[in-house]
Order: sequence, then C-alpha cells, then structure tokens
Amino acid sequence: MALFDGATGELLKEARISNDSFHVAFVDGIASYDEGVAIVGWGIILDQSFRPFFMLLDDTLGIVKQTGPAECSNAWGSDLMEVCWDGDGFIATGSVTIDETATQLVLVRFTRSGEVDWCRTFGEGMSAHGRSVAVTRNGYAVLGYISEPSLYGLPGDVYLILTDRSGNVLSEHTFGVAEATSDQGYGIDVTADGGLIISGRTFVSAFAPGDLFVIKTDPNGNVLR
Repeated sequence: MALFDGATGELLKEARISNDSFHVAFVDGIASYDEGVAIVGWGIILDQSFRPFFMLLDDTLGIVKQTGPAECSNAWGSDLMEVCWDGDGFIATGSVTIDETATQLVLVRFTRSGEVDWCRTFGEGMSAHGRSVAVTRNGYAVLGYISEPSLYGLPGDVYLILTDRSGNVLSEHTFGVAEATSDQGYGIDVTADGGLIISGRTFVSAFAPGDLFVIKTDPNGNVLR
C-alpha cells in the first residue's frame, strides 16, 4: 500500500500489508474516510478455495481492523470486489459461490469500526456477480452481471440492483447491449441529476475480443434511450 500527497503526488508513506490467513491475496477495492481507508479483496487459502476480506487502515496505513466476513462466505469460495464509504459505514459487493456453476451477488455493509452490519445475497438459482457499488439518494446501487448457471457463465446480462439503506430491494434490472453476447457491468456512479452511469464490456465468448460500453439510466434504473 502507498499513501501519496493529493496535491503534488509525492509518496508520503509505503507499507506492506500482510494477512497470514491467505497463501496469496488480492486487493480489489479501496475507499477513504475521515480516519483512514478501507480495503476489500479476496485471498486463496491452503485448501485452494478463496475467501473475502475487509480491512481498515489508519492514516499511517497501520491496520486497525481486519476480518474475513463469514456472513458472505462458504466452503466453495467468495470475494469482495468494491467498497464505498456511505457517510456512516462501508458498503461492499462481490460474489459467493454456491456450487460449481451457481454464484450469488453479495452486498455487505460494515460499520465504521469494521463490524458486519448486514449481508444480503441476490440472484438465487443463477450465476450472479457483484462488481461495483455506489451510494444513491435512497440507498445503494449495485452493479454486476448475471446468467444461467454454467461453467463459464455465458451468455449473460448486466445486473443492476437498487436497494434502500438496509439492503432491501427497491428494483432489479437486467439488460443486454447486443443479442447473443455476454454483457458485464463493472463500474457505476451517480450523476448530478440523480441518475446512474454504468460501464462494462460486451463480448461473444470468453476467448474473443470484446467492446466497452457506457449506459445512462434515470434514478430508478431505467435505461435512457
């Protein structure tokens, strides 16, 4: 981990963060708040399955709290891919693997001290993955992709879920960019008018090149034409 000066880009602090629970670990999301930063990701343990982690660091990059939330994990494996500060705590998304082909999108909220507040899963009976989350006026917007259960999860659609601040579903949306393709959402943010801007990729197979896309929706998640 490295801390830089926001104005000059000067390197202020560099630290190696270790976690003895994992054989190897990957950081996928980071969010700053008034006391430091939160990071999320996943790691591989000795039995070769993967587990999520959430970690709080202070403004000197010292570890304040680290946890592998059991509420959104199981023997098959799971991950956390993105985290945001919501003004009072942290909201993170990722996925939890149910069996060889089925995966559920997971949304988990942590308190500002790093304790699990609640955990929700979406996409039961499907293969659903969470890749990005944003704080909205009414709660949270969670983005990823969903498909019928299969070894490679193709083809599939963009998966957008709007929830309240307790993780209860306000609306769910799936949409594709083109026919006979797999469309995956990877980035989401709230625009000045309260709508959502979504980015991702579309491709015809896991081994073929694809294209990027950008989608604009209204505050209710409806695609603007």
